[in-house]
Amino acid sequence: MPSDSSVSAQRSSTPSPSAVAQSFYTRWATLYDTIARRTPGVGRLRHDAADALGVDAGDTVVEMGCGTGANLPYLADRVGPEGTVVGVDFAPGVLDVARDRMAASPNVHLVRADATRPPLTDVDAVLATFVSGMFADPADVVSSWADLVGPGGRLCLVDLARTTDPTWRALNPV
Repeated sequence: MPSDSSVSAQRSSTPSPSAVAQSFYTRWATLYDTIARRTPGVGRLRHDAADALGVDAGDTVVEMGCGTGANLPYLADRVGPEGTVVGVDFAPGVLDVARDRMAASPNVHLVRADATRPPLTDVDAVLATFVSGMFADPADVVSSWADLVGPGGRLCLVDLARTTDPTWRALNPV
């Protein structure tokens, strides 16, 4: 029978779900964009999501779970040089890719932080693509983002859902 100390040591050596996710996204950082580019409709989806925010020049917009920064150019274009874009992610590998992508954009800032507790206040808009399903309590997290933008602010969530298109349903019945 294992002693209490050996059970305790086994528990502490098991990585947290957060650590597992950070490791996964860091390992896949260099391939993520290649896969996304080959996924039909993703580019259009990024464009449409940025448009849906309805941001103006000079606004401050945050992308929660920005990953490799694929959405950041769309956001930076809409807020212009007088606006601010902040990308938040907790995985260092994807932030490195995002940093390289946005190196020529001085109004884009990248923050390594947990999107469930972003170190920000008072922003005009929040975008989150393909991340809300990763949280233990998505409704609570999205509610905190709504508080972050406050009255008149904008929040756009993009995530996966089961298709109703019969063609795609035949190809992917899951």
